[in-house]
Amino acid sequence: MSEVHTIGTALKFGRDQLKRMSDSPSSEAQILLASLVQRSKAWVLAHPEHSLPGEIQQHFIASIVRVREGEPLPYVLGWWEFYGRRFHVGAHVLIPRPETERLIELALAVLDQQTLSELVVDVGTGSGCIAVTLAAERPGLRLLAIDRSRAALTLAKENAALYSVAEQIDWLQGDLLGSVDARLRLVVANLPYIPSHRLEGLPVADHEPLLALDGGVQGLDLIKTLLYQLKQRMAEGGVVLLEIDESQGLKIAAYAGEVFPRATVSLIQDLAGLDRYLTIDLGKES
Repeated sequence: MSEVHTIGTALKFGRDQLKRMSDSPSSEAQILLASLVQRSKAWVLAHPEHSLPGEIQQHFIASIVRVREGEPLPYVLGWWEFYGRRFHVGAHVLIPRPETERLIELALAVLDQQTLSELVVDVGTGSGCIAVTLAAERPGLRLLAIDRSRAALTLAKENAALYSVAEQIDWLQGDLLGSVDARLRLVVANLPYIPSHRLEGLPVADHEPLLALDGGVQGLDLIKTLLYQLKQRMAEGGVVLLEIDESQGLKIAAYAGEVFPRATVSLIQDLAGLDRYLTIDLGKES
């Protein structure tokens, strides 16, 4: 392995090692090294001559090798940024995606329009990035975060403690809303939505948990089950916000219209112009 005595030589080593498998090898090397030396990327770039302790050199080389061999950068780091905050992540939770930040914006817009006395629920919380972000953005808000995975809930609780919002969130290990008996005003969910047959060969399926990816034959199994459960649980004037696969918009919208025939069902596009979010507004008749 190349010598990485200084920041400059370490960044060159990282870039060279990652350039054949990454679209942004320089940036990934900078993020890894900045995390290890506990400095910003800007500081790292401004100090190429800075000497690195032997332990940092070894950890950096090992981290670069892990990324080069295909392990996602966030898992190597142990964290990833979402809505301006760092969240702990691990192999048992989905890595937070930028497109899910739009789900936060939609939820905050709903919260700003209503005085919420009923429960707000994050279904399939994973790392807790949705529930924790909403709690941090709206102090005093009460939420219920649900996930099937005990390991995911443990990590989500750590993230809640990290941002001092643990007292705002109740946690439930369970299958969707099966054990929830309450009237719900706002439900936010980023459930597994990739069709099973598409997972084979997808790089994401090699490392991230299948439990958080596999949506069944058409990718709609969990979403349809959730919508059916919500039919008996939504409060008057409630809102449901879902992140969906780009290919599912019309099918899910049609099903949601059958379950909630008097609600306004809308598809919202992501920055690429693809159907990515579905909203069900029970306060507006279509």
